[in-house]
Amino acid sequence: MMFINRLTILILTFLILGSVVFFYTFTKKNSHDVVYLFSAAKNYAEKKNFKDSIATYERILSLQPKNTDARLALARTLSWDQQYDKSESLIQDILKEEPQNSEAWMILARMYHWQGKRDEAKKIAKDILARNPSNSEAQELLTTIQTQEKD
Repeated sequence: MMFINRLTILILTFLILGSVVFFYTFTKKNSHDVVYLFSAAKNYAEKKNFKDSIATYERILSLQPKNTDARLALARTLSWDQQYDKSESLIQDILKEEPQNSEAWMILARMYHWQGKRDEAKKIAKDILARNPSNSEAQELLTTIQTQEKD
């Protein structure tokens, strides 16, 4: 009976150690895989785990500092987490490099809207629509703002 208990403990120990080694190896291997990191960051954000999402986007940017998609996603997530100053600073940096980046402008417009800065948000939405009349996100935001102004 004592032999069985020791054997059980030994097996459980190996299973636990094996799991830890597997987890460490898997996460270490994927810590440089940008596609994996993007997926993880998006999943964190969808679960409203903004802290881990932000950290993961920052990890991507440590590997690829000029990755515009990662900078936009980070700015968006920061705004969802109501870290508006950080988000706006990141957006302004992107817009210095890419002044016509509609996605950056949309993130900024939505953020302004959430902050109650309707005039700024409306101006940006109109500017986007002047450049691209079929931009449904800008049209939707503009319609939302106009509806709120009527109330």
